Amino acid sequence: MSLKEYMELPYSMSIIPDTVEGGFTVIFPELPGCMTCGDTIEEAVEMAMDAKKCWLEDAIEMGKKIPFFFFWGFFGVLKNNLVVFSPGRNH
Repeated sequence: MSLKEYMELPYSMSIIPDTVEGGFTVIFPELPGCMTCGDTIEEAVEMAMDAKKCWLEDAIEMGKKIPFFFFWGFFGVLKNNLVVFSPGRNH
């Protein structure tokens, strides 16, 4: 698969608010170590897309196995300090 094809896969994105210092941390549970942060949700998501691209580029370059996404569910509101966005379908 190409980088473009991997970028189009609907990997789960978890957005975790930092209740102490402010801002948000974003992780992709299917992509180990792929995380970033931002001062606002919008900035955090923008940074997350860049982090996802860099993670995938490195994995492709190094010949690592890239996991496919899996369904985590969809939560549209903040609950227990966690918002998880997923399109609600599985590969």
